[in-house]
Amino acid sequence: MRVTFRIPLFWTLLLAFSFACAFACVVAWFILLSTICSNPRTPVPQTQHVIAYNCHGMKVFISPSQDAMLHWLVPIELIFIVLSLVAAAMVVQAVAKAWQSEKPYRVRIFAVPPGEAPAWVREKWVGLEFPLAQRFPSSSSRFTAGVLSGPRSFFAVLSNLMRGQYQQRRGFEVNVLEAITLLESASPEAAAWWRVNAPHLMRPSRFFLFPEDVCAVVE
Repeated sequence: MRVTFRIPLFWTLLLAFSFACAFACVVAWFILLSTICSNPRTPVPQTQHVIAYNCHGMKVFISPSQDAMLHWLVPIELIFIVLSLVAAAMVVQAVAKAWQSEKPYRVRIFAVPPGEAPAWVREKWVGLEFPLAQRFPSSSSRFTAGVLSGPRSFFAVLSNLMRGQYQQRRGFEVNVLEAITLLESASPEAAAWWRVNAPHLMRPSRFFLFPEDVCAVVE
């Protein structure tokens, strides 16, 4: 059994890219402002420091590239910030829709699923039925991570996604919070283990992925 994240790939990548670019612009801006006053105080054609610039009342000469950065870094940064906000809104909307969508199908666990949890914990899944966190009764291919070794924060999720750290597996998605709630009625000890050892999974956007060979869909 693995854990998967219901986040659209396109908007996730756009969010990560826009955030990284906006951050890079901020860093470049501070580096530029902290070093520009040390520029030559007289024109130096050999290094292209020929554009006059008033730095805190002191006249220095900057290069065309520095002049372009002074004019364009802030507008570019604002564009990436707007893109980040749009992408973040789309990610949140997709997660909210997935959480609120109807789940007419259920899945029954008939064998011990594999995974990083102890065997006695995984055995407690057998015999239980859970609402499917998907609107179709067939298995799907998802990017997954280990329930213990996987990322524990939103930015870690994005970082792992960009570095290709996830494994693609097929299975049936079950919302983590719903699964733990139902598990508690059958085995409070197993449910407590999940809450103590994997608190990062206790979110609406986290989903267990049960492999096809340990469960079956029931209506």
